[in-house]
Amino acid sequence: MNAAPVRPSRWQTGFFLLFLALGLLLAYGNSFSGIYVFDDTASISDNPTIRRLFTSFSPPTENGTTVGGRPLLNVSFALNFALNRWLFGSGLAVAGYHLVNLLIHAAAAFLLYGLLWRTVRRTSCAPLAVPAAAGTALLWALHPVQTESVTYLVQRAESLAGTLTLLSLYGFARSVEADERHPRRWQGLSLAAAALGMASKETVAVLPVLVWLYDRAFVSPDFRFLSPLRRRPGYYLALASTWSILLLCMSLNPGRGNTAGFEIAMPWWKYGLSQFHALAHYLRLVVWPHPLVFDYGTVFVPRPPVFLAVLPWAVLIAPLLFVALLAAWRRPRIGYAGVWFFVILAPTSTILPLYDPVWEHRLYLPLAAPLLLIVLGLFHWVGVRRQRPLLARALLVVLACLAAGTTFARNFTWQNEVAFWSDSVAKIPDNRRSQNNLGTALCHAGRLQEAEAHLRRACALSPDYAEAWNNLGTVFYLEGPAHRADAEAAIREALRLNPKYIDARNNLGSLLLSVDQIGPAWTEFTKATTLAPTHPLAYLNIGYLCLKIDRPSEALVSFATVLRLNPDHPRAHTGIGIALARLHRPEEAAWHLRRALALSPGDEEARNQLEQLHLVEKNL
Repeated sequence: MNAAPVRPSRWQTGFFLLFLALGLLLAYGNSFSGIYVFDDTASISDNPTIRRLFTSFSPPTENGTTVGGRPLLNVSFALNFALNRWLFGSGLAVAGYHLVNLLIHAAAAFLLYGLLWRTVRRTSCAPLAVPAAAGTALLWALHPVQTESVTYLVQRAESLAGTLTLLSLYGFARSVEADERHPRRWQGLSLAAAALGMASKETVAVLPVLVWLYDRAFVSPDFRFLSPLRRRPGYYLALASTWSILLLCMSLNPGRGNTAGFEIAMPWWKYGLSQFHALAHYLRLVVWPHPLVFDYGTVFVPRPPVFLAVLPWAVLIAPLLFVALLAAWRRPRIGYAGVWFFVILAPTSTILPLYDPVWEHRLYLPLAAPLLLIVLGLFHWVGVRRQRPLLARALLVVLACLAAGTTFARNFTWQNEVAFWSDSVAKIPDNRRSQNNLGTALCHAGRLQEAEAHLRRACALSPDYAEAWNNLGTVFYLEGPAHRADAEAAIREALRLNPKYIDARNNLGSLLLSVDQIGPAWTEFTKATTLAPTHPLAYLNIGYLCLKIDRPSEALVSFATVLRLNPDHPRAHTGIGIALARLHRPEEAAWHLRRALALSPGDEEARNQLEQLHLVEKNL
């Protein structure tokens, strides 16, 4: 079927881009001073592989890090790291990562706009193609639920995968237009985007299905399921071959560090039942995105009696799913909206258990389908039936402003670690992970008594939660010598629950070192380096242990290992400066101490050591 002769003029596209840019800057302008939260630390600030481009192609896979098995995502962070060093002087400048995340999101919105008007003009709604595409893409870009894919840095995984999915579909849509002069080039772009997408996130696995059903619904003249495969066998064979890239990436990180797969604690049938409630929640967030919660924990896991708990949500979702499938069969153009929503969510909302049943960022691409139906309904009922098109556009602008304002307000939550986790705890008090992370944030802020209360709560909610025991031990340690016995007991409990817990090994070693138990401390640090050869903290601790027993040459070796893993580690530069000073190499020592202060201006140890060096030079 040939496309209807409907396309946006240059000024229409220009106005859309202008509104999109202004809207995104207003909605996300306050996000650039945000912080690293949750998985950001392991995937960005503590990720040694992004320091150099050639190492970024092999992302770390320990403990289910977000970049594990997703080389393109890791490479994007490496490029961002290099850009940050050029723009801000530090590869870990958080504003640079926020900037790139926002640019990726803007590109996705523009691709969605282009895909939608080219698609809607093939339907009976062709006269509404341009305003509906612009309105949908604008609402989609500014919708507050998108903050978890844009402001949460490591969920570039979602936005990058979504952008490449849209680019692949857009390339295909361009390639099948009757007036297209270079269809092969657009097919090549579609295939390249699909291949890159498979290396960014596992959810892109559904892309060949989306393209095939799009072809059947909007391009093939007879709506038969096999028609697209018969008309373009070479293209679909190449598209299906991109699955091999996904399989290779998954083989390098099986089970995503025990966060996905049938081996995790939740049974597959229970996870599948939990998704009825999850899908209903996602649909509610489309029209009423409040409250937004970063970490839902186990709220959506059905409690006994399981089937009675699931029944209300199943009664809601099962008919919707049936209608979507029936429409996809009988009325494929209308049904494609349902296909889009349910198929994209299928990898995370079926029976394959994931550690977390619900994340708001999973709604990133699925959100577009219900928003398109809402916008088309608005233009049809107000603009066409009531013949008030200006009112329809005005209502759309009001909705966009409300969305941008809500997004702006939501981004304030990401400005401060304590405020961020306090928000999650206030909304779901019985979430052990939020309680633990709030306790850790309070500890970082020096509010030790409040931290202890929240960490005790996390341990009470889940006595087998090793991370909470370790963090509670850290708080006890910071509370002073009177609590050292409690600190050691808590950290040893964490190691009993998880003998391979690297942070607990390092903390136990540091505690033992503080009471001059050199041998046991050395043992714990060595075990940590064996468990995680690319983890810099254990090498740093070994370096300071060597300084304590006055072995500066050995300390230099350990600190050099830290800098190899993370060239901008301030405490490693401080340690090298101290070691070099003891080895009577003052000029080199001064350079490293100045570097430490440049990276961490509040490093009093580096400042004091540098002042001592200057005093020695004056006396000489």
